[in-house]
Amino acid sequence: MLGLSSCFDQGECLITNTHLVKVSLRKKVDNTAATVHFASVAVLEDTVLYTNLDSAALSLPVNPGVTEMTYVLNYGSSADTLSLGYSNQSVVLAPSCGAFPYQRNLVITGSTFGQDSVVVTNSSLLKDVLENVRIYY
Repeated sequence: MLGLSSCFDQGECLITNTHLVKVSLRKKVDNTAATVHFASVAVLEDTVLYTNLDSAALSLPVNPGVTEMTYVLNYGSSADTLSLGYSNQSVVLAPSCGAFPYQRNLVITGSTFGQDSVVVTNSSLLKDVLENVRIYY
């Protein structure tokens, strides 16, 4: 007979969502990772998220109080914007847990990166998702 026990008695209350859009940066020529030097990455007319960063991936936070966010990415001598729309949904995992906000249906609502340079690869913001958006440089 096999017996299992856990010190966590509210397993049904595990939160699987995240409020981060996971962005990977890729080279257009061969789809390999592209490390880009960002002077800054910011929410439009709001918070600076990163400064002086060399990276092949970004995590961009969303605000559950709105359904669209615009980010400004300053790199090299360029500055591009990326606008992402999403729907908010409250999910009750179990009666004892309460409601948690989830973001789904992620879409690109605007971009200055150019046609076919930004794609949504997964439209749900979940912890186990490795990539939501891919930007080609």
